[in-house]
Amino acid sequence: RLVSLPAEIGFWTSITELSVASNKLRSLPVQLGLLTILSRLDIDNNEISSPPAEVVARGPSDVVDFMRRICDAKYTGTLNLSGKALKVVNPEVFDIEGLRVLNLSDNIISSLPDNFQKMTVLTEMTIANNHLSTLPPSFACCEQLQRLVLTGNRMASLPAEIGALVRLQHFEYQQQNPLLSPPETILSRGTKAIVEFLGSIFFAGRTQRLDLSAMGLSTIPPEVFSLLTLRKLTLDRNNLTALPASIQQLTSLE
Repeated sequence: RLVSLPAEIGFWTSITELSVASNKLRSLPVQLGLLTILSRLDIDNNEISSPPAEVVARGPSDVVDFMRRICDAKYTGTLNLSGKALKVVNPEVFDIEGLRVLNLSDNIISSLPDNFQKMTVLTEMTIANNHLSTLPPSFACCEQLQRLVLTGNRMASLPAEIGALVRLQHFEYQQQNPLLSPPETILSRGTKAIVEFLGSIFFAGRTQRLDLSAMGLSTIPPEVFSLLTLRKLTLDRNNLTALPASIQQLTSLE
C-alpha cells in the first residue's frame, strides 16, 4: 500500500482522474496543485490530514487550488488561504521558506499551531474573522512583521506576544466583544503605544521587572497578576486610586 505520492506527480499535468483509495496516505504532495485539469480524485479510505478534510470535501478543484496556492507561495512569498472554511492550518504553511505575506482570514480557525519559529521574514499577516482566543508563544518570533490584522476574533485580551513585534506599523485588533486589556487609555494612543504596553508585559516574564509608569492606567491590567515571579513593579504617574486585593498574588515583589 502507498504511504506517500511522489513530488514528481506535478509533472503529470495531463492527468484528469486520480484514484489512490484504500492506501495509507497521510498527506498529499503540494505538487498536486499543478494538475490543473484534474476532475476526479478518489482518496477514500486513507488517513489524510493534509489537505484538511474541509478542503477535500469540496472536491478535486478545491484540493488542486489549495495545494497550488501553497506550491506557488514557495516562489512568490505570498499565501492566501482566506475563505476556505479551514479549521486548522496545514503544517506545510510553516515550512515555506521566505514567506512574507500570509492571509488566513474568513475561516473557522480556533487556534494556531506553535510553529512560527521559521516565520522570520513574515512582514504581513491577516487572520481576521476566525475563532481565535489567543496566539501561540512562537508568534513572538515574527520580528519582521509590519502589518497585522486580527479583527473579528474572540480574544478577551490582546496577547503579550504582540509586544515582541517591534517593527509593527499597522495593527487592526477590534474583536467580537470589547477588550479587557490593554485598557482603552492605551488602545486610543495607537499601534506604537499598544506594542510598548504589550512588550512590557511580554518581556517582564524574562526580566521579572515591569514598568507601567505614565500609561494613563486607572486599573492594573489583569495579566499583571499572572506574572507570579515578578520582583519589581513600577506604576508611577498613572490614575490609580487604590490597589486591588489580587496584588497579594505577587509574592515575589521586593
